[in-house]
This record gives sequence, C-alpha cells and structure tokens, in this order.
Amino acid sequence: VSGIPGSGTDTIAEALGAQPNLFCAQEMGLALQPWSSLAEAAQAVAQGGIGEAGAARRASLALLEQKLAAGTLEMLGDKSDYYFLALPQVAALHPAARHVCVHRSPQ
Repeated sequence: VSGIPGSGTDTIAEALGAQPNLFCAQEMGLALQPWSSLAEAAQAVAQGGIGEAGAARRASLALLEQKLAAGTLEMLGDKSDYYFLALPQVAALHPAARHVCVHRSPQ
C-alpha cells in the first residue's frame, strides 16, 4: 500500500490487515526485500529483522503471531507512504504482488 502522506494509506492498511488471511505491516520495508516465500518474510518480521521498534511494532508483531499460530495467513502486505517512489523496484522483486496506490485529491 503506498500513496501520498495524508491520503488514507493507514486506514487502507488497517482494513486489509483486519482480514484473517492477510497481515499488513506498517512501514517495515517488506516490499523492498527479495523474499522467496511468505514463510521467510513472516519469519523475518517476527524475529525483528525488519522495521522499527516501538509500541505499534509490538502490537503488529502480536497480530502476526496470532495469524501464524491460527494457520490462516495466506498473504503478507506492507504499507509505506513512499513505496510509490520505488514501484519499479517492488514490481521487479515481487512480480505477482498486488499494489494499492492511494491518490489524494486536492479538492
């Protein structure tokens, strides 16, 4: 999920992350890493190899652990306001990925 700051990327990421089969990280840089599998990416996040520390990260990791334990995780996402600057790189790393780009109207 990417877009201009203030365009609603947080809300969209939260809505996506509320789905039982999807974990949507916030600002963890997942899309910029060359993962070979969902399990590899989820493990790196769970082990703290990606992203910043803080209460939001701890809550996010707790949710990821719940979904992994339940065996429902099928998709992993990440949100950054600035992924739109690296869309060619993200597309090359993850050709099967789906992208959500949010645009904010100035009106």
